[in-house]
Amino acid sequence: MLSPEDFSVLVQHALNKDKAFILAHPEYELDRKTKHTLQRYCERRYAHEPIAYITGHKEFYGRDFLVTPDTLIPRPETELLIELVLNEMRHSEWRSPVVADIGTGSGNIIITLAKEQSAENFPISSFFATDISARALAVARKNAARHGIDARISFHEGSLLKPIEKPLAAANAVIIIANLPYLSENIYLSASDDVRKFEPQTALVSGTDGLDHYRLLFEEAAALQKPIILFIEISPEQSPILERFFKERFPNSETSLFCDLSGRERVFRIAL
Repeated sequence: MLSPEDFSVLVQHALNKDKAFILAHPEYELDRKTKHTLQRYCERRYAHEPIAYITGHKEFYGRDFLVTPDTLIPRPETELLIELVLNEMRHSEWRSPVVADIGTGSGNIIITLAKEQSAENFPISSFFATDISARALAVARKNAARHGIDARISFHEGSLLKPIEKPLAAANAVIIIANLPYLSENIYLSASDDVRKFEPQTALVSGTDGLDHYRLLFEEAAALQKPIILFIEISPEQSPILERFFKERFPNSETSLFCDLSGRERVFRIAL
């Protein structure tokens, strides 16, 4: 079933017009070519292809980002991550910490942080982003250029912290942000067709409990042996697992949990 909202977005995309134009011109007639284009878009949506992949765009934190099937689609709940990291950056007692976005995908997180930092000019020494996918990084670089922030962010291909070990080792302090694969195998199998059929599985699933990538990230971060704060997005049922993990593996760490707008535990903050 195609929702009215989805149909409206597809009409806007087919016409290359904004929502205001559509609402102001209900009498507007589509030509044959546009009708055919809209029909193809609707067929793709009926087949559960996400709207963002059909249009190639997704809004995040008030900005428009290019997305492709090589990147995850930015989601509203991740805006909580942005708010928390911005607050950390604004009030940090550290001297110009390095900020690193691990598994950057479309680059929506690091680009948003860099744009907000530029507007407010609080002290950050540099921004880094890594991703194991060269195609995802290509999209992220395009997004950074579109938002005029490409000179501020250094993008690197590779797994987790490995591609940026040297600059992180040289930093006084590091703020790490990660929205890594965190779905368990069971949750992934129960996900909607939009997710399972179209979004990259390697960017979603992380072992039996969904935490394999994060456990490795924590070990790599701890190995830097310097002040580090991590912000990670999680699935709500993972919070007790992570609490136990840090009490056992990093007993001196400080952890906090933050809930999204629906009241579900969504962001984990760890100070190592």
